[in-house]
This record gives sequence, structure tokens and C-alpha cells, in this order.
Amino acid sequence: MINKLLTILAVLAMGGMAVAQTAPSDVNLHRNEDGTWGFIMPGRNLVMSTETFSTNDTVNGHYLAGVPEGWLILALGDTVPVSNDSLRRTTPITEGTPVTIVPTGNLRRIKSITLVDEAPAGTNLSELTGDYTAQDGEVLTGTLNGNYKITIADGATITLNSVTINGANDYNYPWAGLTCEGDATIILADGSENSVKGFYSTYPGIQAGPTGKTLIIKGESAGTGKLTAISLGAYTKGAGIGGGGDNTCGDIEIQGGDITAKGHVGIGSGCAQSSQTVCGNITISGGNITAKSESETGGAGIGSGWGINSTSQCGDITISGGTVNATGSKKGAGIGCGYNNSNGESTCGNISISGGTVTATAGRNAAGIGGGSGYSDSKKSTCGNITIANTVTEVTATKGEYAPNSIGAGLYGTCGTVTIAGVETGYITASPYTYPLPPVALSAITSDNLGWIVGSDGNAYVSTFVMPSAVTAVAMIAYVDNGHGLAIQLNANPETKQWADGNTSSTPGNERPAKDFAESLTPVPGGTWRLPSMDDWVNMLAGCAKSGDATAPNGGSPNMMQPIAGFKEKIAATGITWKSDTEVYYWTNTPNNNGIHATCVRVDLRENFNIAVFYDYHRANEEYVLGCLAF
Repeated sequence: MINKLLTILAVLAMGGMAVAQTAPSDVNLHRNEDGTWGFIMPGRNLVMSTETFSTNDTVNGHYLAGVPEGWLILALGDTVPVSNDSLRRTTPITEGTPVTIVPTGNLRRIKSITLVDEAPAGTNLSELTGDYTAQDGEVLTGTLNGNYKITIADGATITLNSVTINGANDYNYPWAGLTCEGDATIILADGSENSVKGFYSTYPGIQAGPTGKTLIIKGESAGTGKLTAISLGAYTKGAGIGGGGDNTCGDIEIQGGDITAKGHVGIGSGCAQSSQTVCGNITISGGNITAKSESETGGAGIGSGWGINSTSQCGDITISGGTVNATGSKKGAGIGCGYNNSNGESTCGNISISGGTVTATAGRNAAGIGGGSGYSDSKKSTCGNITIANTVTEVTATKGEYAPNSIGAGLYGTCGTVTIAGVETGYITASPYTYPLPPVALSAITSDNLGWIVGSDGNAYVSTFVMPSAVTAVAMIAYVDNGHGLAIQLNANPETKQWADGNTSSTPGNERPAKDFAESLTPVPGGTWRLPSMDDWVNMLAGCAKSGDATAPNGGSPNMMQPIAGFKEKIAATGITWKSDTEVYYWTNTPNNNGIHATCVRVDLRENFNIAVFYDYHRANEEYVLGCLAF
């Protein structure tokens, strides 16, 4: 470790306070408008420590008058408390940063501030002559010239700065390129290019720690560091990052950097040939990530590998940011499971994508996102639920040749539910499938667009998150038939009107305020507003129906449709609150033949409710009005 010390002593000087230092010129300690004191950080990026002293200590014969006892150093919004006799701020502070000294009320004074130009401990791999364990705070550099095992100590954070580890692909060296003994954080130095390859095909490029431990990989502040991690061999059994063949590993978190991972699985578990190989949860929150299975058969890009005679398994896969490209090999999913052999299994947990740009491409028989190929109906590749949120930038899934789904189960496979933008869609067969889909004009709407949101521009959008800022959500598509359809108005605070008040015309009883109001809503290109009839409501509720829902009223008095879970689910997915108190009734355009009443519908979407009930109400009643957009 190399320390260059620059000590700044706080002194009381003529005309105010000053900071003396061992550099050629002094740095002034100035008083801020709020009464605190501070200085501008000189020199390069530096870290600070302080030394405190008692009330009667002096500096150059002077008391530190004006600097109250027990103050803090504050820089870049980071407050570090004074404790005991010293303080250490280990995060570098950039040259030119204003540093403010602020009070805490403790009974100590700052004696000195020491600025430390600290070069972290470094190890040049080219100088090693044997196996080596990197400790916390180390920076690894250079090219490893021997077949040595490089290990990261449990709990250590290390930095890779232009590291090359080229494994020999020789069974005499049974280890990964880098092996984590436990929890480990790997930082990729900005501007560096790092390459780490395993030493034998059974082992990964980077071996994550054991079960219960976590490997974190991230970039430095600019995120420009690069890493290529490879498990070697045409018949590799290890992951680029994660586990090896027939062994287990803990959780993997990718937070940033430019990372390429290749192996039997790109990121995840290895191949299970003779014993179980298990990987924990995989989390990606940032970076530019390429994960590819380069084995002949059976590995996912991100997820689990080929279960030959045992189980290859990974936990939940969560992607919340970054740019991710994942490609499976033959019978492996892009993101999800590998190949389930006749004597083995390949499984993964739930898959959740809530942010970033994700591209998942499968090998033959497998889904882009979800299951790999199974061996038969009795030997299935299995994954959990798949969720894609409406907060993603873009997700594209491409199924492999002969595969039934781009998102969901692979051939001879099974998955849990598939939910996209809050709507349970079932498996997605279209390939490639991209979410969010581009807007669709009302004239081109099909049943695939049920639940989409109509914008004020006359286009339908898969969610409000992809609408241009100038476009307002006005209705939800609820019914489509032969190129025509209906969309129900989205209005959390609808107005109340009489159906007919009999007081504003020379032909009393013929006025229809509810109808007039609905028809006067702001025009939408390609559509026409109207007050929905009872049949319109029935069509919209049935048009959104999921398996088990009612598709027509059950008759009797009152008429009822229950359940209407599909309609409720689609309304919830719009993100626009539906007014659904117990006594909320909406006028229909359907009169009762007695000339006194007209039909209302109560659509109850409260928790534990999904029901629509049709009643006859007096036409003079004030009830709510929602428009229906016909197109």
C-alpha cells in the first residue's frame, strides 16, 4: 500500500481561520453563510481522515476557537461521524469538491484533517509463482503466466484492472479461472478489459461462492470496465459465471459493467452429469450483459443446464435493468431452463423482468424465456412463473425450431403462469415476440389487443408507459369482433346524469342527458362515443373473459354476470382506478318498456368481488355515466 500524506492543520490566524498543509501553498479554511467552516479539496482524488483532541489542546499555540467540539466532515452528501479519536472516509473525494465541516454536538474538536492519496494494494498476476488468494481491497492486474489457482477470500471486494487468466483446459488443473471462497464483490476498473477462463471444461470461468453466499460483479463509477468469463471446451460443463459441472454455487448479482459470459450456461448452473448442480438466485440490475450457452446441447443462456443423470437447477431469475442478450444452445432456453434428459432434470424458479432491454433467443425445442426441452411428457423441463412488467424498455423472445412457445414452456416442458403488464396472458406462441408492442390504429385492432389502452390520438397502446407524453389514455379495448369493437371509457371520477329528466323539451320524457353526455365526450380519431347498451356491456365483459368467467347474464331478476375476473384483471392492468364502491351504478342505453325505468349496471371490482348486476332504475335518478367507444 502506498500512502502519500498531506496534513492540513486547522489553526487560528489573523483575519480568520486557515488551513496549513505540507504542500507548497496554504489552503484557506473559509466560513460558510450558514456558520459552518469548509475548504476546497486540493490535489488529486483523495480520502480523508481526522484526528481529534481535547478542549485544552492547541495547534501552533492557539486554541481551535470557532471550530466547535465534535464536528463532522461532509462531502458529496456523504456524512461521516467522528468517533473515538479518529475518523476515516474511504471514498475518494474529487479535486475541487467543496468540503463542509458541520456540528454534531459531541464533546470533541477536530485537531487535524489528513488527506491521503491512497493507491490500493495491487497484485500483478504475471509476478505470481504459485496459487494465490486475493484479499479485501486488492487490485489484480496483469496476465497469469502459470497454471495457478486464483481464489477470492470470503467477504473480499477486489478490482480487476486489465487481468488475463487463460485456463489450460487440462484435467490436471481442476479449478475455475477465479474461485470465490464465499461472499465476493468483483469491480471492473473503468477502461479495463479483463478475460477469465476456466482451467478445465468441468469448471466455470468464475466460480460463485457456495450455497448461501453471493457473488456481486459491477463496474466502477463510469461502468466502462469489460469482463469476458468463459468455461473452456467444446463439451464444457461449467458456466461462464456461476457453477461448474456437478457442483453447486450461491447467488449471482450483476450490477454493472460490460460482461460476456460463455460456457455450458452463460450465467447460472452447470451441467448435471453424475450429481446435482444447483445455482442460487440470479439478479441483473445493470450493465451490458451477453450470456451464451456454447455447449453442443442443453444449456440456457441464463439459468440452468443440461440435466443428464441428475438435476441442474437455478433459483429465481430477476432482471430489473441493463441491456441483456441471452442465447441458449440446442434444447436450452435463452432465459430459463436447459434440457431435461431421460434420466435427469433441468429446472429454474420464477423469472421476473421489470426493467432494461432484454433479448432472449432459444435453441431448438426451447422457449426464448421459460422452459427448455424435455425428453418426453413424463420428463419435462420445468420453470416457475414468468412476469414481464410494463416498466421494461423492451423484451424480445424468440423460440427455437420446433418449440411451441416464445414465452412459456418448451417442447415437452411446463411452466407456471405468464403475466405481461399485469395481465395473465397464457403462453406466448408468436415468435419473435416483442413487448411492448408498437401502437395499433383502431382500424387494425384484433382480439390480440384486448386490454390495450386507447389513446387520445386514436391508437391503441399495450400500456400507458409506452404512450407519448402528449397522448392521454381514454378507454380500454374490451370487445373485438370481425374488425370492429368496443372500448370502455377510463375515468376514475365519472359524472352522474339522469337518464331522462322531462324538463328541457317541448316533448317531455324524450330528453336523454346520459346519452347526450356520452356522445359529447372528446372525439377520438377512428372511434365514436356512445352510451353503452346492456348488450354492449355484456359483450365487453364477455370479450375480456378468462377461463371460467361468465359470458352472458344468468337471467332472473336482477340479471347477473359472475365471475368477470378477466375484465377486472384487464382494468387493473391499465393502472387507472375503477370507481367500484358498493352503490356505483352506470346507465345503459337500454330502456325498460314501461316508459319509467331504464337499465343500469353495477360493475363491482372491489377486492373479493368480480361481478356485474343489471337493474332497472327510474329514469329520473342521477346515476354514473361511462362512455363506450365504438370502432
